[in-house]
Amino acid sequence: QFNLKFGGYVKSETVYDTRQMTSAREGHFSLMPEKENLDLKGDDVNDAPQFNMFAIQTRMFVKADGPGLFGGKSTAYIEGEFFGNTEETINMIRMRHAYVDLDWDNFQVKAGQTWHPFFPADCVPDVISFNTGVPFIPFSRTPQLRLTQKFDAFRISVAALTERDFASNGPASTSSRYLRNSGIPELTFGIYANYPAVSFGVTGGIKSLKPYNVISKTPKNLKTEETVNSYAASGYFKLVLDKFQFKTNVIYGTNLTNVMQIGGYAVKTLDTANGIIDYTASKTMSVMGELMYRDGWEVGVLGGFSKNMGYDDNYRADLTFGRALDVEQLFRISPRFAYTYNKTKFGLELEYMTATYGVPNSNDKGKFEDTYNVSNLRLLLGIFVNF
Repeated sequence: QFNLKFGGYVKSETVYDTRQMTSAREGHFSLMPEKENLDLKGDDVNDAPQFNMFAIQTRMFVKADGPGLFGGKSTAYIEGEFFGNTEETINMIRMRHAYVDLDWDNFQVKAGQTWHPFFPADCVPDVISFNTGVPFIPFSRTPQLRLTQKFDAFRISVAALTERDFASNGPASTSSRYLRNSGIPELTFGIYANYPAVSFGVTGGIKSLKPYNVISKTPKNLKTEETVNSYAASGYFKLVLDKFQFKTNVIYGTNLTNVMQIGGYAVKTLDTANGIIDYTASKTMSVMGELMYRDGWEVGVLGGFSKNMGYDDNYRADLTFGRALDVEQLFRISPRFAYTYNKTKFGLELEYMTATYGVPNSNDKGKFEDTYNVSNLRLLLGIFVNF
């Protein structure tokens, strides 16, 4: 009763960086250049090259078209790769996607783990790098329940989400417990459109985290109920004119670490006598643009900019949680050349990236002081064979 389809690809990558990088999986998934680390002589320890080769992005999938369901159809999809879930589990299989689609003429139910609604699945950059444009686009796969109503070229979706591999930060490092303990899933709403030459969409969402269940106090702890609430909105636009493509995506919001953005949140005030905590979240804006020409040969360039825009309130500098809290802004330009013949693709990409580090002033709503720039040039060669 099931029609099975198997596929995937093998990908080999060779990477050279002129500087040490903040990254995942031994430098494979690059995020930003490392900040300065001065030795006794004043030399920057992180101003040193690195080189590596990978095949861990190799992946496989199986799609099963099942029997009908109340006049509709059912589909199951599973996808994995050898990326691992930690540095120690590199080369081990991890689950990327595992979901079911229940489809009727104008309505769909999606349940399982797949792309976060903020991820621009209809407008993904065609870069060679595995980071897919991160951190200039929102990037996350999450367990979710998504309902979609279709109207010809338009569709409207609402989704409830939790966290797994891409989780929020907090007192016990990165964990899904903060969203779980709030008792409320992350909620999103989106409107999207697909035409032959143009695709666009906007998504908004809210999220509530509960970083602490108790406040430590002698002789007994105090229960606390406060949460840190955040919001976000993203939008994308894609234009296809014959062999030319233009893509852009923007996201703005607070506490976006679960979608691989810089920034986070902090404790604004702490009342240990009564067990009351007030929070404030930092604001982040990221934008990506890509221009590409494809005709056997592919020539493209991606540009990205991300900025930590500070907080609405002053806060306690000793109780901050997030990603790259000492980074004020990031900039990337990535030209590439690729050639595809049948199922084989060769790609060469240059990735120039600058990070602006500094010291956020907690008494001035996180305004950055003593800033400086560091840059990295990455040379990447990728070879794919799809099957």
